[in-house]
Amino acid sequence: MKTNVKRINFSKVLMTLIAAVLILSSMFTLAACGKKEDASANGQPTSSVSSEEAKISITFKLIKDGQTTEFPLETSKKYLADALVEAKLVEYASDGYYTTFNGITADWNTDKSYWWITVDGKESMKGINDIKLTDGGSYEATYKKG
Repeated sequence: MKTNVKRINFSKVLMTLIAAVLILSSMFTLAACGKKEDASANGQPTSSVSSEEAKISITFKLIKDGQTTEFPLETSKKYLADALVEAKLVEYASDGYYTTFNGITADWNTDKSYWWITVDGKESMKGINDIKLTDGGSYEATYKKG
């Protein structure tokens, strides 16, 4: 007597389960990103300033040859490079680096000079494009050679 056994293709079942999980997680993510409005006591939506519009205060210091120039800034930008561009304190070089701060250029290829960046007094391991701003933060660019 011959038994008719149906074989299950486990890879097909697994792929279907993975696809279902991805679809469900995408739906939950989209739902969580939806606009939420807080209601005031009278049931009307309250207005709020978005985080992009909120201004923060930072201090940017430029140090060269022992001379410090301080620039108090108010910005709604999230990253140091964007705030400095907005304040016209930095120029973007064609090679992808910011080499000129407030008209002072550091060029490793010419005279082995560079900008040493600190955040709240500590050396930054990130470039100014990746340094997130914090309200009251202190940021420094120090001109150095060799």
